[in-house]
Amino acid sequence: MSLQRLAAIMFTDLMGYTALTEKNESLALALVKKNRDLHQQVIRKHSGQLVKEMGDGFMATFDNILEAISCAREIQSEAKAREFEIPVRIGIHYGDITFENEDIFGHGVNMASRIQAIADPGGVYISESIHELIVEQEDIDTQFMGAVPLKNIKDPVPVYALKDEDLPTPDKKRIDAIIRTHLYQKYYRYAAVAAVLFIAVAAIWFLRTYNIERDIINKSVAVLPLENLSEDPEMEYLSTGMTEELIRELSKAETLTIIAQNSTRQYAGVGKPFSEIAGELNDVNYIVDGNVLLEGEKIRTVIRLIEPVEENVLWEQEYQQEVTTSRQLWAQVAEDIVDVIGIFIPEENTALWTGIQPVDQENYALYLKGMHAIEQFPPDIDMGISYFNQAIDKNPADAYAWAGLATAYIYYGHSPSPTRDVRQKANAAALRAIQLDSTLAQAWSVLGAVKAYYEWDWEAAEQAYHRANELNPSLPWNHYHYSWYLVLFGRMNEAIREHSLAQKIDPFGPAHTGWFGYLYGMVGEYEKAIREAELTIDMGYEAFGKLMLAEIYLFMGKNDEAIKIHEELTSNYPIPKHDFLGLAYINSGRIEEGKEVLQDLEIKYDTIPSSWGALKRAQMYAALGDYENAIKWYNFEPHHHFVPWVRVRARYDSAFYDYPGFKKLIKRCNLPDPAPFQYDPELDL
Repeated sequence: MSLQRLAAIMFTDLMGYTALTEKNESLALALVKKNRDLHQQVIRKHSGQLVKEMGDGFMATFDNILEAISCAREIQSEAKAREFEIPVRIGIHYGDITFENEDIFGHGVNMASRIQAIADPGGVYISESIHELIVEQEDIDTQFMGAVPLKNIKDPVPVYALKDEDLPTPDKKRIDAIIRTHLYQKYYRYAAVAAVLFIAVAAIWFLRTYNIERDIINKSVAVLPLENLSEDPEMEYLSTGMTEELIRELSKAETLTIIAQNSTRQYAGVGKPFSEIAGELNDVNYIVDGNVLLEGEKIRTVIRLIEPVEENVLWEQEYQQEVTTSRQLWAQVAEDIVDVIGIFIPEENTALWTGIQPVDQENYALYLKGMHAIEQFPPDIDMGISYFNQAIDKNPADAYAWAGLATAYIYYGHSPSPTRDVRQKANAAALRAIQLDSTLAQAWSVLGAVKAYYEWDWEAAEQAYHRANELNPSLPWNHYHYSWYLVLFGRMNEAIREHSLAQKIDPFGPAHTGWFGYLYGMVGEYEKAIREAELTIDMGYEAFGKLMLAEIYLFMGKNDEAIKIHEELTSNYPIPKHDFLGLAYINSGRIEEGKEVLQDLEIKYDTIPSSWGALKRAQMYAALGDYENAIKWYNFEPHHHFVPWVRVRARYDSAFYDYPGFKKLIKRCNLPDPAPFQYDPELDL
């Protein structure tokens, strides 16, 4: 039974807990206990309801807003008095929440969580709904921090900081920087991709591999986002999750290409003619649309199969099943669609639609919410991990929850400076998922990523990528990752083919187009390279597209044009000079300007060492011919996952190629001796 009401929601978090765990696990565990004792005592004192503990954080609700404010103040005061090793940050919002099964949900919960995430270390931030109700209180002082963009909240939200002698001075400059960054939202659609250079961001989805001799798939289907008939925005996770479930089941038909939801979600509710949608999605042969409704313990859905050129509805069917058998439902829908299309499915593939186990309704909802969180832009990885862990706590044998958790951790791993425990956590979760259900492509592909980027076990990585591709041929990130794996070994025709398939599956994913241009630039196909970069710009990813164009110009020897674009990007977008411009200066012969950028980089990362900073130092030192320092920073630990691709970069510098330290580095990466690219421009791709 669910209950809705208004309440003050408070989220707290120990800032930097993961880093503390890496440095001193026993100290971190002791701090968690101190933090738990403090929260339980103070929340109870102020008549709050402790809803849940989330590792190093807590969620609580209060009927009285003033009690919520007083509780937050006292938590910060006591944390300071008890000499917490790392600061607590707190966010409070007043709004509608839904109580169900001793948990709470709703927009108010999301708001409080997001406000907490931007609070100052040791500070308390509140929403405007709180501020309006306390503005007349003389003993409460606040500072307006601005309308701040928050994760998964459509519009910027007015936020206030509490001011008190026991609280830090509100850091307005930091918040202003967040607001300025929001102006460059288009750039941040690329930022995760740029951060991982040859490998890719966030979120990692996967796809089956093809040999050069294999025929291109000749039938394609786009599944448009299923309409949420509940008209409850909080149920969005259900419609997006059900759409992804259907895509996954259809993907088991290896003779079909299924367009990724990342490229179809823009068509939800727009009323555009199917013929236009099909044309924009690489002229797909069929479109699937429909709706979904959760009615108690039942799911009801209506699915249509459409021939888009003539706008003909070829088939329509209504289904209704218990939530517990929802995965069997989508397998049945997939079988019915394939039967209508007239596709032959080998016996080994149809077997993947049998033996699907029932699900627990609550666990299933937690899994879908977790996937919904990590697939948003920007992804809410912490929220996703929280949902997956809740599902695993309820049912440790939930293979899908383990696979989702593995995916979330690998997203963390593809940030510029991943924490040290990402590899272990992603690997453990992926292996557990495979142990529970060896047919989960998602888990196999995460395992491939772990083997490639962290363990440098290249044979195991390729086997895992292949297995993922065999199980699910419509996960574009796996084509993408496998493409750059092939680049590492100089198999360029195969790499280009893999990249083209990733682009075909997810035509509106900027990584699959922008980096495709870069890949063409590497093999001297400059006309094709420029076309892909310009297409990326036309898609709305101006900064990313221009970045790729500048890098392609460097391949072409058009140094002045490249430098001009790079300088424009660092002036107009939050792209540090040392990310790309410094190296471009050096490669263009503007050595002194490059050295200035390198000097700034050294000052920054001497203070805050990171694997990303080490990588950029190594690249610039190598370009300057200082190979000793280059090797030193390439050997920095924890290594950045781009490091093995030094084998690719070094092919443009014969002296570095022959440097003894370079040979040792390649051996350390478990790679064969450097070899020229294998590329035949006449080979049909």
